[in-house]
Amino acid sequence: MSATMLTTLEHVVTAIVCLITAVVIQRIYRKERSTHNVPQNIKGIMWFGLAIFIWGIGALINLVVTTFFGLSVSDKLLIYIGVLMSLLNSMFILLSLPSIKYEGRRNIVIRLVEKFSEREFILIYSGVMAMLGFVFVVASYMGNGIDNSFIWLIDIPVSVVVAFALLNALNKAFSMRKMRFMYLPSFVLFILIVIAVTHRIFPLDMQKPLSQESWALLGTITGISFKFLFILLFSILLYSWKFLSEKEEKQSLLEATLLERDKLQKRIYNWALPMKVIWIP
Repeated sequence: MSATMLTTLEHVVTAIVCLITAVVIQRIYRKERSTHNVPQNIKGIMWFGLAIFIWGIGALINLVVTTFFGLSVSDKLLIYIGVLMSLLNSMFILLSLPSIKYEGRRNIVIRLVEKFSEREFILIYSGVMAMLGFVFVVASYMGNGIDNSFIWLIDIPVSVVVAFALLNALNKAFSMRKMRFMYLPSFVLFILIVIAVTHRIFPLDMQKPLSQESWALLGTITGISFKFLFILLFSILLYSWKFLSEKEEKQSLLEATLLERDKLQKRIYNWALPMKVIWIP
């Protein structure tokens, strides 16, 4: 299978799975928002859904442009779109991380996100990425032997930092939920993200030990696998959070009921005490 066919396959699978998942996640968010008094506690569900949606819409754009307009997957315009979508995805993942509940000290990246309001963080992140993007775009148009693929260097540090913060948050969250067996899938997700984002900057003809087909196949497998694993881990985290929330809600209701019972028993005792004093012979 050629590199072009593998890339098309990746875009088709990513678009279908991510867009459907994003719709499901947003429906869950709306349902949870209507049943909770504090919507900000479930904001992470919304940001998670948007991160998945960005993956899906990015793949759909690439599929349409390459299929109907005949552009190459290495075209500069498609790379710009890919970098933009990846940076947006990273931003939405960062915004979702503070909603993951766990014990212990937060990762420095999450603490940095929490220092700002959502609006402020989006403005600061967008401003910094726009400035970096402007520098790379100008450099690529001026030539100087810069390959189109190296525009991905804007995204790689951001993606790696986000992947590390995600790994840290997932491990602590699963540990709090007594699910330490999920450490391995979380670490595998981190490795797949690193491979997938670094794979983009190396042209096919630089991979001497591997054929072009093998190198393209590696990119397709890692690109699809880490998205699937990301969706799976967050889905497990979401349902475990839902289970814990319902358990905490029942526990709170039980404690409130016991408290009311104690108050009622004390009130009955205080009412009955004078009666005993009166009937003492």
